[in-house]
Amino acid sequence: MSLSESTFPDSFPMAALLPMAVVANADCAPLEGGEDPAFGSVRWKTLFCADRTATSGMVMGIAEFGPEGTLLPHRHGPAEIYFGLSGSGTTTIDGVAHEIAPNVAIFIPADAEHGTVAGPEGLRFLYVFPQDRFSDVHYRFSGA
Repeated sequence: MSLSESTFPDSFPMAALLPMAVVANADCAPLEGGEDPAFGSVRWKTLFCADRTATSGMVMGIAEFGPEGTLLPHRHGPAEIYFGLSGSGTTTIDGVAHEIAPNVAIFIPADAEHGTVAGPEGLRFLYVFPQDRFSDVHYRFSGA
């Protein structure tokens, strides 16, 4: 017997059990960060996060750096992906420098030390974590 036959009447809309699509507009998301010197000067907009949106399993946002802006070297348990949107910079992962620019994707393994320095025109990139919430990502800064 299927779930619909055993649990729900024929008139029940099974689509109600399916996940709903969620749309986020980066133009409407608040800009955060930039105040804690432990992070560097990076600011970000969180677009998908279970604390703020009806989503799970993924956190996604946009990191924004002014000219020569920084995200200081750090580590965290989940892997992370960066995808360059505008500007340019250098992301150093376990001592190896990688250029990031529009249309460049970088995979950062779990617990790899990494930090980013923007170029003279600044930098914007998309970031993704395989977590429900941004607060589940525990940053451990190398200088701390």
